[in-house]
Amino acid sequence: MIVVSGLRRSGTSMTMLALKEAGLDIIGEKFSGDNIEGNPNGYWEIPRICKDEGLREEIDGDAIKIMFEALSFSKPELIDKAILIFREPRKMLYSQFKDNQIDYPDIFIMKQAVDIVDSLAWLKYYKIPFRIVLYEDILQSPGKEFKRLFKFIDKGDYKKAKSVVDKKLNRSKDYEGESIYIDTLENIYNKLNEIDTVMSWSPQIMKEAKDLMDNFDKTR
Repeated sequence: MIVVSGLRRSGTSMTMLALKEAGLDIIGEKFSGDNIEGNPNGYWEIPRICKDEGLREEIDGDAIKIMFEALSFSKPELIDKAILIFREPRKMLYSQFKDNQIDYPDIFIMKQAVDIVDSLAWLKYYKIPFRIVLYEDILQSPGKEFKRLFKFIDKGDYKKAKSVVDKKLNRSKDYEGESIYIDTLENIYNKLNEIDTVMSWSPQIMKEAKDLMDNFDKTR
């Protein structure tokens, strides 16, 4: 099984559709519920697996989407390769906050940093091969990025995958809210080509998350 993973609003849905167009048998419903505003071309996910439980049992198909928040709940023996999608943090946050009321933004943002390092540590521990792809790179050079990606997964027609990239749907703006934890996300994003460096930050990120939650509990 090939897993597409990332944070919410980072480009995972677009990547799933690219795999579908390239000829892979993807697992997941086009829409979950009636809301299609966020992704008019579909989400392509099974919500229970994608956001809650991870992959716990064998399923027929080639690829499935599991967000970072649930990836480490999966059984590692069920996953052959992982595609990790990242997007510039402030643009991703703008998309996340645009249609959602987030009551505790600091906690929400910090949790995403924790989910990233947790997922990377899990993949490295179980020696699951993964490839990092940047959302912005796909938009800029879809042919080049998909050719590289499909060489990694060793199946599918990357030329057909290019058709899913619709720059008109990229309504990116920068999130203008303030949080010291945005710096953490941006540091990770800027060092994705140095995974060992990012992993070395894991203890500090986990400590910051614990301190944040401890302070939050004291004020409630």
